[in-house]
Amino acid sequence: MWTGAPTRAAARGVAAIELAVVTAVTLVMAALAVSAYRTYTARQEVRGSLAAVASVQALVTDAFNRTGVPPVSERELPGLPAAKQPHRFIEVVTIEHGAIEMLFGNGAEKSLRGRSVQVTPFETMDGEVVWICGIRPPDVGLYPLGFSGGTNLEVKAGTTVEPRYLPAECR
Repeated sequence: MWTGAPTRAAARGVAAIELAVVTAVTLVMAALAVSAYRTYTARQEVRGSLAAVASVQALVTDAFNRTGVPPVSERELPGLPAAKQPHRFIEVVTIEHGAIEMLFGNGAEKSLRGRSVQVTPFETMDGEVVWICGIRPPDVGLYPLGFSGGTNLEVKAGTTVEPRYLPAECR
């Protein structure tokens, strides 16, 4: 005859299975949380590094506005040493034809170390300088810096940071 009440052995077995399921779900959730936090941290480090080179961007823009051509390298920017303040995530900042490339060093999140982000200047037909970072393609009507002055430089992709670590404005 069935009384509907589980036996003691059955009750213990169900509790052990429930405990195993809850533990597994908790571990999966914890792994997802750690991964999400690392992605968030790396993205914030990239965003902070982009803000750190704003003064270098201003120097490149100023040099372009004065000469009509982008600076070929760091040597063409007299105010660069003052603008290139050390940053705890960036190991090296280089400039090539106006594009600024930041190489992440040992102070950066592990997923960023040895990788780089590039900030590339473009110009409108009116000569206004527009900066684009990461892997984001230029909008319609934007040309490589110096294009209207006759320069027809190829824009090289210098970003090696994974897209998931780039801020939304750089993807």
